[in-house]
Formats: sequence, structure tokens, C-alpha cells
Amino acid sequence: VVVTLMTNGESPLYFSLNEKMSAVLFYTLFYLLMSGCIIYPPTEFVSAGLTVKDVFANWLGSENECFIQYHIKRSIATLLLHSALPLGYVLGLLFFDHIDAEKLLLNYLDGNYLGPLIVILCATIVPLYTLNKVFEWSVNNLATHPIAKNLSVYGNNNTPWTSVASDINREYRRIDKIVIVTNSVTRVIATDNWIIKITPYKLQVAHQSDATLVVNKSDVHSMSPTTRDQVQFINIQVKPMRAMAQEFDIRLNALDFKDLQDKVSRPIAVLHNIRFHRTLLDRFIDTFKEEVDKNPFYDTAEVSSGTVVIATIILISLLVCLSSIYSVVVTLMTNGESPLYFSLNEKMSAVLFYTLFYLLMSGCIIYPPTEFVSAGLTVKDVFANWLGSENECFIQYHIKRSIATLLLHSALPLGYVLGLLFFDHIDAEKLLLNYLDGNYLGPLIVILCATIVPLYTLNKVFEWSVNNLATHPIAKNLSVYGNNNTPWTSVASDINREYRRIDKIVIVTNSVTRVIATDNWIIKITPYKLQVAHQSDATLVVNKSDVHSMSPTTRDQVQFINIQVKPMRAMAQEFDIRLNALDFKDLQDKVSRPIAVLHNIRFHRTLLDRFIDTFKEEVDKNPFYDTAEVSSGTELGQCIGCMQALSNVKLNRLCNSTENRDVDDCTTCFCRPMWCIECMAKWFASRQDEHAPETWLSSKCTCPLCRARFCVLDVCLVRNPND
Repeated sequence: VVVTLMTNGESPLYFSLNEKMSAVLFYTLFYLLMSGCIIYPPTEFVSAGLTVKDVFANWLGSENECFIQYHIKRSIATLLLHSALPLGYVLGLLFFDHIDAEKLLLNYLDGNYLGPLIVILCATIVPLYTLNKVFEWSVNNLATHPIAKNLSVYGNNNTPWTSVASDINREYRRIDKIVIVTNSVTRVIATDNWIIKITPYKLQVAHQSDATLVVNKSDVHSMSPTTRDQVQFINIQVKPMRAMAQEFDIRLNALDFKDLQDKVSRPIAVLHNIRFHRTLLDRFIDTFKEEVDKNPFYDTAEVSSGTVVIATIILISLLVCLSSIYSVVVTLMTNGESPLYFSLNEKMSAVLFYTLFYLLMSGCIIYPPTEFVSAGLTVKDVFANWLGSENECFIQYHIKRSIATLLLHSALPLGYVLGLLFFDHIDAEKLLLNYLDGNYLGPLIVILCATIVPLYTLNKVFEWSVNNLATHPIAKNLSVYGNNNTPWTSVASDINREYRRIDKIVIVTNSVTRVIATDNWIIKITPYKLQVAHQSDATLVVNKSDVHSMSPTTRDQVQFINIQVKPMRAMAQEFDIRLNALDFKDLQDKVSRPIAVLHNIRFHRTLLDRFIDTFKEEVDKNPFYDTAEVSSGTELGQCIGCMQALSNVKLNRLCNSTENRDVDDCTTCFCRPMWCIECMAKWFASRQDEHAPETWLSSKCTCPLCRARFCVLDVCLVRNPND
């Protein structure tokens, strides 16, 4: 259109403004579409093999054998092909007679034809210039190619770029590399030592040993390129510290972050304002929370456990009694003129409510419930910036945590007194003016004691810090394990190193206590202490077990055991570990020394052991099965499951009278007794949902031989009436 206007309708292009659509317009649109598919191939082109690497496959060679050389050739082929696209468009116009070549050549000096001529010349110069650059690279054996120049930065002692290329080629051939396809033209590869980003014209590399990786951006899109689901992308800045090395960005799906993090040797830093889902589970959890937030609340008063209600009433009654006793004592000491503004005649006063609330909050701070832990209202969450990373400096982290916990807990009495002053529950003026009066001596002593405790704690913390924490109880405990007078920091470094390994086990016994077992150490974490024992010189003995009808987390029965850890090293302190009996096997598998169990201690080491005992108890309630009912000549033999015990159970349908029977009724089993009670319990458990053990006893199973359905009520012990 522009050329037509410039040439007064005498353009060499055969179309005018009066035409709605011409052949040249269709050709232009088609060529633009095809060019876009060549530069950024869609899935259909990739599947059909219409990409640079497929079309030039014979010349490029094998990517697996010569990775760097392959991508140098591929970048050259891509550059040549893309630079030839404008020339291809012009040749197409000539081929389809959309340009009058004869008129253009005869009148090329005419100003009316100058525009089209410049376009044709530019379309010709671009691929010629590209060919010249490729020739220059080939003359120098590709040493001046941008990829080769990038690799030469990592050559030590003037070694050529080919040595670095050989190292990358060798690592790429290994099967443990990870390859993340970000789109049809870009890939990210992580080997043992290298991070590589492949783009159409470039191949950017960084050595993991001297590169920092930082997640500096994240964005969410309502639809991903491959699915109709929401997708989140993150941008990782890879910044090599080596001189002349080029930094680059990696943009990938947030769900691929964990794969990359697991492969690279250096941690990937995440800016504090960046939030993204590292796994599909994290994303589902957040989505699940959003959906649950839309649902109406459920009143917990309707499902309050009787035990919880009784415990709450007892606690409140106890607090009321203590507050009342305190008010009586203060009133008697001050002859009714107490600086506290409440009296015995009042049923409930503001100070009583404040006291109850403060005691409740203090209890939640000292022993945080699940709600406080979830909300991040714990010492480790509140002081997270000062404490640092537990994974990097485990011992130093817990020394700081114990100090913060001690300071916070010691300040609680002072906080109570300051609250009384702030809310005017204490007449501070009267107390200060008459502090020598015997009537005010009691409250004054309480205030002084509440002030002295945190001051004494601060003094102790100052003493520890003056000696570089060497006199801290945790440091003194570690110094026992130092050989040849080595400092406690050497032992701390050894523990820190082992804690960073992924094969450790961490058992959370409650909200303030954890037990950790590494390759050589057993560690118990409490609010104020960190107790350690070296596995090589410690004995572990289970000396106590107790059963509770309701666990802290579920309404099911739970069994706890007490393990005494007794180091044999002089000056080392022994300590006890109290944990769920079902966690015993995990601890036993990790520690190198066997855990002794006193002969009078009985507990279920696994969930299956507990189910077997319960199964036996339920079967004992069923009637016996007389062997006389078995067909004549049948004799009981060994259990075909374990081949050790005598077969002593028979599946005998007894639940006929059960009400509300459904379609999954039990059926009659005609098999003779062939199993022992323990093997039958194991078979029954193996056919149940392992994620819902509370339903096992009420569920059904099938006979191992004839597949007849049965329940626990149908399992009968065999009895010989003649015995």
C-alpha cells in the first residue's frame, strides 16, 4: 500500500487500494506464519521433525557423543536459516510474479522503484554477512565462535576451549544429568559440575563451583503452554564469579525447581519477597486451603471431647482458686488496702481475667500447641532471622535458640507485672511512696523477684558470650567428646556436617522436643538443652513403656516407651528419650548399636505387631471350632504360611445374625484349617488400606485359597473336643 502510494499506482507490486485482498497479501501472511513456526516451532512441527536439529541431523552428528560441537553446528545452521528468511520472502515474490522483475531491473535508477530495491538488497546482504561470519569462524577452527569464546573463560593455565568442551561432553554422556525442557527452543541441563542453557543461537554455561544462583522473580499464568491449568514460572539468575564469564537467566516451571536444586551442588537462594510452589503437593496444599476457606466454619463446641472439657474446667477452677488465694493473702497483708484494685466481695475482676489470660498465653509460649506452631508463634519462627539456618550451622543455631528461649521465658513474670502496671491494676504511685510500709512489702517483693530473674539471665548470657560461648551448657557437653584437647567447635563441626546429610532421621516427640539420629550421633533437642551421645560409646536401654487411651494427635490408643541413653565416656551426661513405640524401629535401624529391651517391657514395635495382638484378642472372643466337624480323616498340619506353627484357625461364617448387612456379605469358606492365627492376622492386614488402620478390624478380607469373604467375627480357633 505504501509503495503504491509512493509510485502513484505504478508499483511493481500487482495490487492496489481498491482490492480487498490480493495474492501477495495471502502470500505475506502465509510466509510470516511459516517463518514464525521455523523460528519458534510449535508442537506439531517438532513432532513432524520440521526443526533445525531434525532437518540437518546428518550434518550435525550425535549430540550425545560431541555435545559442544553439535550445538556449535546447530547454532550456525539456525543462524543461516533464520537470516535467509527475508531473502526467501523476496524470492517468493519473484517466483509467484508478485514483483515485475523486468520493470524493476530496467528502471532501478528511477526514484519510484528505490524502495523495493533497497528491501531486496537488505534481504540479500543479511545472509551474505552471516555467511562471512561463519567463514571467519571456520578459518580459526571455530575458536572465535561465541560458544567457544564463552568456554575459553573456564580454561586454566591457557588451556584451549576444546579441553573445557571435552569435559562438558564427558559429563553430558552420563545418565545422571537432568534435562529440563522449558520450551521448544530452550533447554536447561545440569550435570555434576556444569549448568548449561541452550537457546537457538547460544549455549551458555556456568561452573557450579563458582556460580551463584538466585531466584529473583516469579509470575503466575492462568494457562500453561501445554495444559489448560494454571502455571507458575520462576526466573533464576546464574551469576558466575569468574572474570569475563557471562551471567544468564533461567526461566522454568516452578515445579521443576526441586529437580534442579537436587542436582546442583550449591544451594539456590530465594529472595525473601519471592513465593512459589516447589512441588505439586505444595501447590495442592495451598489450593486446598483456599477451597476450605470458602466453606462455613464448624463449631468445635459440638464435638468437644469429654476429657478435654473436664480438663479445661479443672484448669480454670485451679487458676481461679490460686488467684483467690493470692487476693486473700495480699488483702490480709495490707489490711484491706491492697494496691490491687479488687476485693473478695467481687466475683470476678479485671485483674483476674488478665491473670487467667496471661497464664494461658504463657503456657502456650512455653509449650506451644499445634495452632501456635502452625501460625509461626514459636521461638524459632519469631527469631528466625537472628538464629540463621539450622541446616548450615546446627549446633550454633540451637545455642542461639536456647538463649532466646531462656530470655523469653525468664521475662514472663516481669511481663505479668508490667501488664498489671500498664492496665492500672497496681497503684504504682502509692506503691512507690509507701514502699517502706510493711503493708506493701509483699507486692514489692514479688515485683523485685520478677525483675531479678531476667536480669540474672542476661548476666549469664553475657558471661557465655564473653567466652565465645565456650561456657554454655551445650558447648561444655560437646567438649567432653573432644579428643586430644580439641575445642568444642571441632565436635560441633562434625555434628553440623552429619546433620546436613539427607539420611538422618528426625523424630518429633512433641512441639518442643525432637530426637535426631545421624550416622554417629544421637541428639535430643529440648527448649533449653541439646543433649548428645556418640553411638560408639553409648548404651541404649528401653526401661519403661506406658499405654494411653488417646494420643495427642489422634483419638486412637498410643504406646510410649522410654529409652535411657547412657554414654560410657567420662563426664558425659546420660539422658532419656521418650517416643512413640511405632517410631522405635526407625531409630533402631539408624543407630549402629542394638537397643536393649528389659525382659519385663512389652511394646508393639510396628503397627502390624499391634494389629496382630488386637486381632488375637478379638478372635479369642469368638466361639471355638470343633475339629469333629471337619470331614473324617482330616488331620491338622503345619501352617502353610510360616511352616512352623500348627494350623489353628478355621474360617467359619458366624455373622449371619448381624443386622444391617450390605451387599458385601461374608460367604462360607469350605477350606480346612490350614493357617495359624498370626499368619491369618498378617494376611488380613495386608488386604486393608494402609492409610486407614483404624478401619482394619471393621473391614473384610478374602480367604487366601478360595477367596470367600470373611470378617473378624468369622475367624475361630480350632479345638479338639476329645482333648
